Amino acid sequence: MKKTLIPLELGPLPIEKINRALSLELKPGNVILPIANQQHAMKRHPKEYPYCFPYVGAAIQNPMYIGDDHRNHGKIELIGGLPGIKNRMLLVAINIEITDEGVYKVSSFYPVSRNKIDNRVRKKFLVNTYTINKKGP
Repeated sequence: MKKTLIPLELGPLPIEKINRALSLELKPGNVILPIANQQHAMKRHPKEYPYCFPYVGAAIQNPMYIGDDHRNHGKIELIGGLPGIKNRMLLVAINIEITDEGVYKVSSFYPVSRNKIDNRVRKKFLVNTYTINKKGP
């Protein structure tokens, strides 16, 4: 039997952390993972998808790193832990344009190597959320 997909509601986007980390002014809104974007992630990362999918919400709600996706304008990256896959973390790409319904959309998610994360932190493409001062960047 084929599994039916539904759009997933993943809770509020942590705009305070994101705005401080990236000097943005995002408005409050919930995050959804549309069906088409679930299918995209399945096709692009078929082996990793079952391991990553359960952790997408956690990576959004409690990201370890936040970054601006410089290659894809209008998207940010939230990176969280990925239990079960050694030396990898979960990258969740989110469109920062809020919809008329007041939601942000996950565009994709996939595992990234710890080395890639470390390199991007050194280049200041990613901000460690534990270093963000509550009063500003």
